[in-house]
Amino acid sequence: MVGIAVLALLVADCGGHSTGSAQNQPAVAIAPTSTTAPDLPNVHLPAGAVPVAGAKVDARALPAGYPRLVWTEGNGGVVGFFAEQGACTTASASVIGETDLAVTVRLVITQPASTKPCPQYLLNKEMTVNLDRPLGSRTVIMQAAIERG
Repeated sequence: MVGIAVLALLVADCGGHSTGSAQNQPAVAIAPTSTTAPDLPNVHLPAGAVPVAGAKVDARALPAGYPRLVWTEGNGGVVGFFAEQGACTTASASVIGETDLAVTVRLVITQPASTKPCPQYLLNKEMTVNLDRPLGSRTVIMQAAIERG
């Protein structure tokens, strides 16, 4: 019984002291750079990647809260983006259309066919698709589909 009382006092005393917890740290505002996704502060563009201006990306069809950073690599013939992938979900993408005005990319999220339990975490997977010719001034249209595996 004395051990429980001592333990209770120690635990109660720890509440007033900090060992560097986040709640006692000063808030730091990180200004996004051209190599950081504003909606994904810990995600960076690959070396040599060039962000596609927001006005040239139509990502309205992506699920709410989904990463919307799009970039080109090399001479602009490769378009990159992030897709959310989890323990039981996979992501794939392909170019489904190229015109003089736009490139349409279809992102497919495949969920498991079974109802077995899955850990609920998401990773931002870097993905790329190859274009027939450099992106140039064309708009990137992102589409999304959810399928059962």
